[in-house]
Amino acid sequence: MKCVFTVTDRDHAYVHMAKILVATARLNSNVDLCCLYAGQKQGFISWLASWDVPCIKWQVPYLDKIHEKYTGKKSVDYCGGAYLCIEISQALKKNGFDDAYALYLDVDTMVLNDFQLDHKQPTYFAAPPDWNISDWTFVSAGVMVLNLKRMRQDYDQFVEHLFRHNFDFAFAGHGPCSQGAWNTFYTNKWDKLAPEYDWKPWWGFNLEAKVVHFSGPKPKEIPSLLIQASIKTEETEREKINRFVVQQDVESYRKYLRIWNKYDKLISEGVPHEEEK
Repeated sequence: MKCVFTVTDRDHAYVHMAKILVATARLNSNVDLCCLYAGQKQGFISWLASWDVPCIKWQVPYLDKIHEKYTGKKSVDYCGGAYLCIEISQALKKNGFDDAYALYLDVDTMVLNDFQLDHKQPTYFAAPPDWNISDWTFVSAGVMVLNLKRMRQDYDQFVEHLFRHNFDFAFAGHGPCSQGAWNTFYTNKWDKLAPEYDWKPWWGFNLEAKVVHFSGPKPKEIPSLLIQASIKTEETEREKINRFVVQQDVESYRKYLRIWNKYDKLISEGVPHEEEK
């Protein structure tokens, strides 16, 4: 089962988080990584190759439609990156990969323990809870096991679903782009994936977590959010929400941030992964 993550050049922070994901996956697990890359930076492609990660250059084919139709608050570049996960079944098939299922990971994740998901064979896809660890009525699209044959069968209708909603799913209440799209197109059709595969720091610190997901506040944003009140005169709406999220379990965020910083240091020093194993 391929483990696929998607990256664009739209934000250097996301490219860097992708490197942390690769390092943690390579050092802590045996997942079969593959990258869908909507970008032009040869340096990043070469870096992936140095960690034995195949790179498929791929762009959402409806980017012009996003430019034409999108009415939400995010940038078009953001949408173009967010919807790359819908392209996985198409990209793998075109590039000769015949896996029946694939694991998708957002780039703002860390793989901290090895795992095996070959037994997980959903009819459509399997996903963990989103905000509330016990609420399965709306799932996270940050970690999913995808039935690739079914994804290819549904692809055209799924894209039509994006068109009908102008690529904006803020109305769904949990994210303006792909997460709302997955939840509304496949309402109540998902299989359950244990929370340990998409562990959120606001749930507390968990030594058994397989994948930790910095959904919402990203690692570089967290330090200033660890205090209860902002030192700024005014905060943006995003900053207010992120502070609320981090304040759910400050100590958990501190611990996961220390782990992230360890791998950040490794990447910054350019240590080859062979030396770490």
